[in-house]
This record gives sequence, structure tokens and C-alpha cells, in this order.
Amino acid sequence: GTTLGTLTVLVGETYPVTLRRDISAAAAGLAVTARSADPVITAVGAQATFQVNEAESILGVLGISPGTPTVTVYCGAEVVTTFDVVVAPATLTVTPVTVVVGDTTLMTVIRAGGDQTVSLTVALGVDYAGVITLPATVTIPAGESSVPVTVTGVRLLRNQVTVRATADGYAT
Repeated sequence: GTTLGTLTVLVGETYPVTLRRDISAAAAGLAVTARSADPVITAVGAQATFQVNEAESILGVLGISPGTPTVTVYCGAEVVTTFDVVVAPATLTVTPVTVVVGDTTLMTVIRAGGDQTVSLTVALGVDYAGVITLPATVTIPAGESSVPVTVTGVRLLRNQVTVRATADGYAT
């Protein structure tokens, strides 16, 4: 067998892995199976099928929880290839903005990974109270990866204000 290297996927995301075979061996169909060393961390498609005269097939790898398991691909009992999967936590980030006292501007809360088919309620907080106003929570809609947030400058501060975005299951 061969080793494909390392694949990085976020929790909640499925990554397509392209498997290739020698085209000279493509005269017949071929099915391969895959197993994760830790199915609590990574789920893989149970089987990938090469059709007749096809040299490529796709295997889906789903990140379930943070960790680094190895995935092994078999043809019958023979190991065809292995690869490591780094499953990184889903993350929340906030775009930096500058706001002047009395003015408003938009910043963006962005989610990467996680189940994006459902909405996500995000709590917002600041390290210096009373310097800016913003909502205590925002909701990123289902199917979206971000939401704009209105920020208003309230009082002057020489230091930078840090906005924190938090939600269950997400690193910041």
C-alpha cells in the first residue's frame, strides 16, 4: 500500500478524497472499503467504487470530533493506502473593524465548520464595557457561514477593544 499523507478537515465538514488507480487496470470495476482507526473522531464512506474504465473514485471523510486518526483503504483484505486525518474544531471569528464615537459600522461573525445546515446562535462580548454597543447575541442562518453585526462607537478609548464570539462546540 501507499500513504497519501495528511488531510485536515473541520468538525462537521465532509472532505472528498480522490482515490486513483492505474488506468491499465481499469478494464473492470473495483470496490474498495475504508475504515477509520477512531470512528468517534472521523467517519468515512464505507465504500468507494471505480466504474469500468474509470481511474478515479471519491471517498467522503467526515470530521466528527477533534483528533488525528488514520484511515485505511482496503481492496479485499489487502491494504491499498492509508492517510492521517487531522480533525480540527469548528471555529468562530470576528472581522476587525474601526468605529468612531457616534458612528456605526458593520463587522462580520464567521463560522468555519460545524453543521451549517442549521442556524447557530452566537454570544458576543467585549473586553471593555461601554466603549461600543453591539447585540448580546446574533444568529447565523442555516446554510450561511456568516452574519453582519452593527457596532456603534460610544466612548473614546485609546486601547483596542476585543469582541469575543462564542457558541457551544466552536473554538474562538
